[in-house]
Amino acid sequence: MRRLFLVRHASASMNHDGGSDFDRSLNQRGKRDAAAIGRLLAGMKMNPAAILASSARRAVETAKLLATEIDYLVEQITFDDSMYLAGSGYLLELIQRLDGRLPSAMLLGHNPGFTALINKLGDRQVENLPTCGIYCVEFDTNSWQHVGLQKGKCRFFESPENVN
Repeated sequence: MRRLFLVRHASASMNHDGGSDFDRSLNQRGKRDAAAIGRLLAGMKMNPAAILASSARRAVETAKLLATEIDYLVEQITFDDSMYLAGSGYLLELIQRLDGRLPSAMLLGHNPGFTALINKLGDRQVENLPTCGIYCVEFDTNSWQHVGLQKGKCRFFESPENVN
């Protein structure tokens, strides 16, 4: 079995301060929500074996806050520039290239790619993965390469509104 956690970054400031969208930081609600989703995972004892996140500032901040709550070493998070606004096809390629020894992994990034990926992979469709929403899907396979060739089973889908 392989378990995949798909998480959208938490709520970010709408103020760019002259910077780019890539550089937007989390707002207070986003910081609270990221910690809450981390505590949810910690309470469920369902920590991912690896975390791969977009290198956009809001995704980096979300990943670090979440990792802290689940006692995952922040230094072990892999940040990937190519995940910024990546489509579902590219995200699926990332999943299929994961180390075969990993029983579980978390991808943390952006819409619309994440919602599209969820609707390709899981048996529970979602209209929109909300900010800091988490969708956990399990696959009856021992290989990440087989993910996407079959539908996975949604283990849970949560949004911060239900957790806070």
